[in-house]
Amino acid sequence: MKTVDRPKESTASGTPLGPITWRIFVWEKIIKRKRIYIFGAVMPLIILGIIPIIVGIAGGNFWVMLFGIVEAVSACGDLMVIKNITSYVPAAKDVVYVDHPTEAGSVVFERA
Repeated sequence: MKTVDRPKESTASGTPLGPITWRIFVWEKIIKRKRIYIFGAVMPLIILGIIPIIVGIAGGNFWVMLFGIVEAVSACGDLMVIKNITSYVPAAKDVVYVDHPTEAGSVVFERA
């Protein structure tokens, strides 16, 4: 998985040349079927969003609930990817999904 790219070159003082490029998505090289891809895309919403919201409300902890709300809002990109996958109608029966290596989303491969 890749989340951050850092420049390899440095000056004599040890500071990196150029800015750090932050990516707001994580990608995997694993080929997945549709159900598994959707399951993996919805897990951040459930684990980092919905569960902390429930725990924060039940335990009366505002900060845990706030964390869950922020993470649930952050999962909107994952929900958009899920919407794109579910609305895609493949022409073939044998279809696999792979995360796009440089953009948020997926690449679909169909076997004719």
